[in-house]
Amino acid sequence: MNEIQEKIKLIRDVWNNYILEYKLCASKIRFSDDIKTNYIGIIFGYFEDTLDIIYSGKESSRDYIQTFSYHISLLQTIYVQQDLIQEMLFIFKCKIDKGDLKQNENYSINREIRNELIGHPIRKENGNGKLISASLFGYETSINQISYLKYHVDNNHNFEAQNIKTVDIINRHQKFTNYYLDKILQKISAMLIAFVKDLNKVESQIYKQDFKVLINILKVKYESIFNYDNLYLPDEILEVYNLKDKHYRYSNFINLFYSTLHQSIIEKKKNAIEIINSKFEKIESSKTDNITTYKNVIKFINNSKKSNGSKSTLQKNYNYELGKLATKRNYHDFEFFSGLIKVNFNNNEVITEELENMSKNHSNDIEYYCSLALIRKTIES
Repeated sequence: MNEIQEKIKLIRDVWNNYILEYKLCASKIRFSDDIKTNYIGIIFGYFEDTLDIIYSGKESSRDYIQTFSYHISLLQTIYVQQDLIQEMLFIFKCKIDKGDLKQNENYSINREIRNELIGHPIRKENGNGKLISASLFGYETSINQISYLKYHVDNNHNFEAQNIKTVDIINRHQKFTNYYLDKILQKISAMLIAFVKDLNKVESQIYKQDFKVLINILKVKYESIFNYDNLYLPDEILEVYNLKDKHYRYSNFINLFYSTLHQSIIEKKKNAIEIINSKFEKIESSKTDNITTYKNVIKFINNSKKSNGSKSTLQKNYNYELGKLATKRNYHDFEFFSGLIKVNFNNNEVITEELENMSKNHSNDIEYYCSLALIRKTIES
């Protein structure tokens, strides 16, 4: 059961961190309007919640009612999980349909047992109501064995005793589940490899492309970057870029954007490769364009004003005060927390000027957050 749980968790993690975040990944599966909702989350949750019913390892019981209930729960849960697997295979475009599943005996045998005992225990011909077959639980059943009597017209109208070990049913389902979860994971692996190759191309264009063209590329290939900061939305960051030659607060913010973009792509590729290697055969570096090793080669524009703050003053961590300024709740809070910084950096021209700019432009996000970014850089440098 633990192996199945790990595979479901891996699929869920890829769904949350790649498919929901990136159009490139979503395009590889069936990402319709209904699937965009929490539909797949319900499937994952229901599948995990029902695992204990199958793999709980119940001890023997002499209570026939409890045994009877357990067998019904076991067979029905397996039936439901088979359908959930079928739906996941459909969503992830694994090109495996119900007809293919029926060819797998680990699927078909268990499904037939369930259909005979629970789905259609009594079958009759349409129209005349003539009995075709009947399958009824027997009183010789136990927690470890399902016993039932099976009647069919092809058996000369006689009942035939059937005895099936529950462990065989469970083992078949476990093999079935692992096999098709692996099929889904193989599809995910191919999706992530393609995604990483696309990110390689994006990374190679970071410092080469015209900035507006770069933003348009990111809209299609790496849209999560726009959620990293208040000013990283396409229109806002383009406006900041247009101001970059007017003051260092703007060029500093663009440098920060480049740095964040580059580092986040490196981290996202690294995470993707870790996911691939965690469940699949080791990916050779030639297959991933040597994406597992990176060096920090980010270059920054160096036109900053030198800080006049003393070394002892700059050693203090101002993350709390800066964090409060970043929330921008109201002007009263701004005055209070900016005052705490100003009193310790009253000789620092950069920080004094940027705090003044924030005060004058408290309602202007571009001015406010560009100044805040420059203050943070100055304090941390």
